[in-house]
Amino acid sequence: MLKFNQIQRKMERQIRDDKKELVGYQALLKNDDENIDIDMIQNKFNITSNNLKQKENILNNFLSETELNRDRSREFVNGIDRSLSQKIVQSSKKIEKNKEMMYNSTISLGKQLTFIDNNGTRTFIPKDTEITNIVEIAGENSKEFRNASKYVKLYGGKNSDWSKRVGKIESDKYIFDIHWVQGKNGILCDWKIKNKKLKGGKDS
Repeated sequence: MLKFNQIQRKMERQIRDDKKELVGYQALLKNDDENIDIDMIQNKFNITSNNLKQKENILNNFLSETELNRDRSREFVNGIDRSLSQKIVQSSKKIEKNKEMMYNSTISLGKQLTFIDNNGTRTFIPKDTEITNIVEIAGENSKEFRNASKYVKLYGGKNSDWSKRVGKIESDKYIFDIHWVQGKNGILCDWKIKNKKLKGGKDS
């Protein structure tokens, strides 16, 4: 029984550590500092939320098998209120959804992308616009993804977990080539417009 209690305490410490990270990320997300990479911090928040929920599930299963009781007071961290708890749940679900669509033929654009149209007007592709014709251009199933180690350092995993992909978005007027980086852990990031062309016309 002492061994089981020690294992439980270790799991509780890991849960507290994740919660502390999430409180820190949330503070950064609320910060107005223009030097903060908000997209990167949001990705870290999302992946840590998913890690937390996995650890909580592992703890619950362990307690069920050993007939020990969960003591949430030992998992408590200042700053985790109801609002933040809801964000953590939503972020974890987003990661799980991203994992499921790893090899989908279509996905949704992860962020709004701004561009200059042929009239010189600043406009954008809305977030969640459908991307089709997806191809891996660097990664496990194609050529070497030389920047994979950068994403391993930021978000975890191993080099083979990361790939660079390209797909197409069509609007009424343009066809866009969209590039992004995707990990098996559910992170999709670094969305970019690499090229745009008029429908039936030349590159612009």
